[in-house]
Parts: sequence; C-alpha cells; structure tokens
Amino acid sequence: IDSAAMARMTVAEAMTNIVWAKMSKIEDIKASGNWMYAAKLPGEGAKMWDACVALRDSLLDLGVGIDGGKDSLSMAARCGDEVTKAPGELTMTCYVTCPDITKTVTPDLKCPSSGS
Repeated sequence: IDSAAMARMTVAEAMTNIVWAKMSKIEDIKASGNWMYAAKLPGEGAKMWDACVALRDSLLDLGVGIDGGKDSLSMAARCGDEVTKAPGELTMTCYVTCPDITKTVTPDLKCPSSGS
C-alpha cells in the first residue's frame, strides 16, 4: 500500500466532495485530518511520514490549509503471539465559506414532464 498515494487520493476525494457548493474561493477551504496508524510497529512510522509529506505538498499546491485534527496511533492489537494491525488511514473533513448555500449541485434529478 502506497501511503503517499493514499494521502493524495484523500485530498482529491475531499476536493471533489466540496466542489459541488458555491464557495468563496479554494484558498478559503480549511481541513481537519484524522490519522490512524499503527505507528509503533516497524515501518509504520515511515509510511505515516510519507503520507504527511504527500498531504502537505498536495494542500500547498491547492492553497488549502489544514488547521486541526487528531490521531489514533495505536491501531494494532496483540493476542498471544499474534499482532493484528489496521492499515494506515487518513480521513479529511473540509469546510469553507459559502456565500449562497442555495447554489449547489446535487444528484437529485427531476423529470421535466412529471414535475417532481
């Protein structure tokens, strides 16, 4: 699993979700990130670092700021001799000023002939 690609895809998904509302400007978008990694296991800290660098670069390219978040860095459990870990994950929530909240695009399609 490519942690940097995952972070870039997370940013892309967040941007495609927010683009459907009229916003003031892209630079006004702020994000919150939730990191979930088994950071104490070998190699996981490095994967998280790669994701952080990719996230930073993607947001800088867009002019979007990240102003908060949280982490869950104990995403592994041991039962006897077996260790089970969750894959590293980044979840983003974005918000932005919308000058007119009625100007949105939705998948709520209407048939012209039925009036509904």
